[in-house]
Order: sequence, then C-alpha cells, then structure tokens
Amino acid sequence: MAGNYRNDRALQYIDRPPEDLPGPPPRSCQSLVREAHQKQFWLYDLKVRAWYSPEEFQEKFGRVVSGDEKWLATIQVRDPLEGINTGYLRLQDLEIKLKDFTAKVIQYYRHGRT
Repeated sequence: MAGNYRNDRALQYIDRPPEDLPGPPPRSCQSLVREAHQKQFWLYDLKVRAWYSPEEFQEKFGRVVSGDEKWLATIQVRDPLEGINTGYLRLQDLEIKLKDFTAKVIQYYRHGRT
C-alpha cells in the first residue's frame, strides 16, 4: 500500500497544466535580504548595476513585499568580492586603453599630423 501511495503521489502532477504546478514561493525583498544574510552576501541590481548591503537594501526597498516580479527578478544575491574583482579588471582595461590613446595623441603631435 505504501508503494502505491508513493507512485500516486509522484504521478499527481503529470496531467496538470504548468500553471497549476506548485512552484517556488514568490520572491520578496524580505526573502532576498534573508538569503543575503544567510550567505553573507550582498544584493546586486542587474538593471542599474548597483550593489546594496542587506541592511541598505532593506532600508531602501523593504516595504516592497511583492508584486513587482520583473524588478525582483533583476535582483541577485551575490558575493560582493565579485563586484570588487570585476571593478579592478575594468580599471585595468581602462588604464590600458588610456595609455594607448595617450601614446597615439603624443605621437600624432610629435611627428606631425598624418
């Protein structure tokens, strides 16, 4: 009997349309802040490319309980060291481009306009 129960339970969702299937609980600012605290991470907004500490995010957006799923989907709980490392890589790239451009301008004016 227990075996039949498990089979019935495992098959109960097969014929249901996808919208009827149980899914993960809806995201909320509270759940994102809770997850960030648990992982000791920060929150990153993909749309505006901004980092928020959990406390800062709670203070700024904590009253948004749910309802704006599109916006909440752009918020990620991430390790802030990723942002620091990415920032330094961008700075290095920018420094290389600036040095190349500076050398090009100096050469242009030293050796005449060609």
